[in-house]
Amino acid sequence: MKLLKTLSIAVIAFGCLAASASAADKNIDPGVVNRLPSKPANEKVYIDLQVAKKLDEINSKYKVGEAFSEEDAAYVKAHALKVPERKAGAGFEAEAEASVQTDHYWYDGSRYVNGTGYYSQGYVTSDLGWIQHTVTTNLAGWVSDNKYVPKITNEVKYTAYGAVGTSGIGLIADLTLTNDCLNANYCHQQKAQGWSGVPVYYAIFPKSVFNTADVGAVDVLPTRTREW
Repeated sequence: MKLLKTLSIAVIAFGCLAASASAADKNIDPGVVNRLPSKPANEKVYIDLQVAKKLDEINSKYKVGEAFSEEDAAYVKAHALKVPERKAGAGFEAEAEASVQTDHYWYDGSRYVNGTGYYSQGYVTSDLGWIQHTVTTNLAGWVSDNKYVPKITNEVKYTAYGAVGTSGIGLIADLTLTNDCLNANYCHQQKAQGWSGVPVYYAIFPKSVFNTADVGAVDVLPTRTREW
C-alpha cells in the first residue's frame, strides 16, 4: 500500500492535498484529488488488515448482548482499542455527557485490477463520553483514469465491546454507516451516528466496494492509522 506524501492537515473536513501529493503516482484525476479529505501529518499504523479481518470474523459469530467464548474474548482484549477506565466521583453525573476520549483515524487503501486503480481514503472519528458516544465519518472511494462504475458503496462498521452477563465480554454496539453513489467515479461519505452504553473496547472496519461492469465487485479495505 502506498501512502500519500507531503500533506496539509484539516480537522475532519475536506481540503486540498499539497502540490507534491502523489496524484501523478496514483494516476488520479486532479479534480478528484482536490475533493479528498486532508491527511494528518502525524500518524502511526495501529492495526493491520489481518487483525481487522479476525475481529470482524469474531463479531459476525455473535449477536449484541451475547457473551464471547474465552478464546474470542481474549483476542478482543489483546487487539481491539482500549477505552480509558471510567472513575466515578464528585461531579460524575454532571460530566455524564462530557467526552473522555476522542480518537481520529486516517484510512488509506488501494487495489489495482486490470490496470485500473480503486482507492479508499479518509477519516473516522470516535468520540466517547461517559454514557453517550458518537462515531463520525468523512471518507471517500474513487476510481483512477476518470473511469465511471455502476455503483460505489462506502461502509464503516463500528463495534463496541463491554460487560455481558456476570463475567463475560461481548458486543454492546454494532453500527454500520453506509452510502451509495450510482454511475460514479467518486463517492463521499460524511455521516454521524450516536449510541449509548459503557464500552471497554471498540473497533472500526471501513471499506469501499466498487461494482464494475467489467470485473465485478472490487473491495478495498484500507489500512488504518491513528492521529495522536
